[in-house]
Amino acid sequence: MSGFIPLLALIAVGLTCGFLRTGLRTWTVASAAVLLLASFYSGASWITLGLTWVLFAAVAIVLNYRPLRVQLLKRPGQRRAPGLAPRLCGVVRGLAAGQLLAQRRPARI
Repeated sequence: MSGFIPLLALIAVGLTCGFLRTGLRTWTVASAAVLLLASFYSGASWITLGLTWVLFAAVAIVLNYRPLRVQLLKRPGQRRAPGLAPRLCGVVRGLAAGQLLAQRRPARI
């Protein structure tokens, strides 16, 4: 069971940072600090610790290095996004574009 402590600590930090809506750098620093403490005090084997550190490093590098994040996450997501959004009716599209608000007549008093 002690082998899962570093991984569970990373998941707990990720959920906490997500709930608090912290930035990526804050998440990275908090995760590294918690993983370092869990590495010292968990008593997990070096294989488990090594795999956890490699997993954390891979995710942190992809998320914190902007060109890599754009290439691996943003562009593929943008290619899939148009098919995921439902079609909007004319009134909602007009509200989104601000056209209906501009066409509104002033109220009579």
